[in-house]
Amino acid sequence: MSAIVQDGLRRARSAMAGFTPGQIGVIVIGVAGLVLAAFAFMRWSAPSLSPLYSNLSTEDAAAVVQQLDTTGTAYELQDGGTTILVPQDKVYATRLAMSSQGLPANTGGGYALLDQQGITTSEFMQNVTYQRALEGELAKTIEAIDGVKAASVHLALPEKSVFTQDSDKPTAAVMVTMGAGTELSDEQVTAIQNLVASSVPQLTTANVTITDSSGALLSTTGTGGGSSASSQIRAQRAVEGALEVNAQSLLEKALGVGNVAVRVNAALDFDQWTRTDTSYEYPKTIPPSSQTNSTETFTGSGAVPGGIVGVGNGTTTAGTGTGTTAGSTTGSGNQYQKTTNTQDNLVNSIIEQRTGAPGSVKRLTVSVLVNGAAGSVDTTALTTAVANAVGFDATRGDAIQVTPMKFDTSATDAAAAAEAAAADAESKTMLFDLVKKAGIILLVLIVIVLAFLSSRKQKRQLLDAEELGALGFAPQPLAITRGSDAAPLDAVVLPADEPKAIEKQKSDIHELVATQPDEVAQLLRGWIASGR
Repeated sequence: MSAIVQDGLRRARSAMAGFTPGQIGVIVIGVAGLVLAAFAFMRWSAPSLSPLYSNLSTEDAAAVVQQLDTTGTAYELQDGGTTILVPQDKVYATRLAMSSQGLPANTGGGYALLDQQGITTSEFMQNVTYQRALEGELAKTIEAIDGVKAASVHLALPEKSVFTQDSDKPTAAVMVTMGAGTELSDEQVTAIQNLVASSVPQLTTANVTITDSSGALLSTTGTGGGSSASSQIRAQRAVEGALEVNAQSLLEKALGVGNVAVRVNAALDFDQWTRTDTSYEYPKTIPPSSQTNSTETFTGSGAVPGGIVGVGNGTTTAGTGTGTTAGSTTGSGNQYQKTTNTQDNLVNSIIEQRTGAPGSVKRLTVSVLVNGAAGSVDTTALTTAVANAVGFDATRGDAIQVTPMKFDTSATDAAAAAEAAAADAESKTMLFDLVKKAGIILLVLIVIVLAFLSSRKQKRQLLDAEELGALGFAPQPLAITRGSDAAPLDAVVLPADEPKAIEKQKSDIHELVATQPDEVAQLLRGWIASGR
């Protein structure tokens, strides 16, 4: 076994001795390039990982990892072991397999808690368990929102009492943990508030507080989710930005890009109001709904009954009634006659209720700067164009100011130069990467070619001492003639009793030296090194 190893090492040394230092360096660099290329290929071809479970307890994480090791599924741990990643194409199949094993066991509550109650559970424990279950279900529902990594819900439910008519209102606190680089929008905050408020009886959105894991308050009690100071500022900036874009894009069509600057200041009304208007209308074309006529007469001696004290006979009085009432009384001596007419007329009633949404524009002020270097401009025409673009309303007290002024373009020029330099640097970087990749590919090809040539060279085996001995050669001093000089060399000597064979073998050796001088020199160097 040792002889075989020694022979292999000797042959390897003999093969390496046939390469120059430059060739050996190229081979080493090529091997290193192949290793780097293989590493990069393995890195790029690695499957993308997706979360299998997150926010796991220590026990559940250990059980899931043990099951993944048993099935041989590749995984990666993050967030201190609470998040487990698996290849994206195996997420759902792995979850089903874990569910069949009852993992994860700690699901964080939910209505499953109600299944753990027994017949001896007290009313207090039933209420607490129901509240925990409701909090867990709300948390899992909120976690289904895009960007929400984890959620925790706390409910404060006051006890109901038959001895009080008014009781405290329920409140809720929600804390969300967002994924990296994500945050909740105002619409999502309002959606969470409405989601929680709709799940708890008598809970209003104004009593739902939402915070994130960094301690930032996303909504406060009493605001309803959409009227906080930060949301008002964002709404104002959104209105101002939209109006600025409208005016800027319009003016740049006429004055060119970079020759105009527009700034809009919008005062918004965030008060919510309700107004009720009631109006009445008398339909004259519609006949009365009811009408009553009555006539009273008297004939006889003595004083006339009724009437008004101090008013003589023949006086006419007007009657009153619902709708229109007309009456007349006539008398002569002991006779009188009274006629009464009562009409009920329909009256239309119109009640109109208007609720004003917060965020309406109370006043706009617009400032426009025009580059004076662009030439003369018609400020009146520009003012009219800007007024139409931003929805100018003089009754609100809106104001527009257009001012021609020479612009300072040094910053713009510097930014353009920096952008051009960045683009040039990016193009050079891309070119360098391309050249580097091409160099690696070329190096790999060179290594392959050298390996191919080396394999062909190995096929042309050099005649070593053992092979020459098998052919009847023996390493003895021999004079090889080069021109007129002769020098003894450690070469082969043929048997002395065969002159013709000696001449033939000398001729073969000379032919070998002439056709394969490098191989002969290599053989001689090997003999010299071995002390033959």
